[in-house]
Amino acid sequence: MDNVIFQEQENEVSIHAFQLEVQRITQLEISDEEILREVFHRLIHKVEVFEDSSIEIHNSFKNPLSLGA
Repeated sequence: MDNVIFQEQENEVSIHAFQLEVQRITQLEISDEEILREVFHRLIHKVEVFEDSSIEIHNSFKNPLSLGA
């Protein structure tokens, strides 16, 4: 049971970190499309679109501090 709680907490931290990164990126003025594409490739592992039109975005980092590495 503790492992499930730990995993949920880790997921919440990861989701929050992802949201902060997206907010930070949306505030940047990136005019170079290639740079913008690279930034999104670092943030997003995959995007799934389902038949009911729902979207699931899988981020590509566990620790937001390792994003720049």
